Amino acid sequence: MRCRSRAAFRIIELYEDKRAPKDRIEFVHEFLSRIFADDLHAKRVESRANGALGVMTSAAPAVSLIGQALAQARAILPKSGIKQVDRLLSNTGVVLWDLFGAWVREVVGERREIVVALDH
Repeated sequence: MRCRSRAAFRIIELYEDKRAPKDRIEFVHEFLSRIFADDLHAKRVESRANGALGVMTSAAPAVSLIGQALAQARAILPKSGIKQVDRLLSNTGVVLWDLFGAWVREVVGERREIVVALDH
């Protein structure tokens, strides 16, 4: 059984909920804003929220499929969704390790101990 954070469970729970797509969009944006607001410009948070929404909605991890899923979730043209995802992934200003600390703080929360399993 895979161990997931409470945040990941909340995203999955909301996604599987039958709420309107707008509620999902707002939830993902608010969730990432809470984590990264101090570290990222609002437009970069929005870009990551769009990418996360596309991944959550997509059937496969391919840029075009994630972009199409984002377009469907946001009710925009598929071409626009694909372009947004492509630009997010090719943006040299996106440095994963710069965001890692904020993400770990969110996932670990108030826990005093965690177990980390590494695979290579």
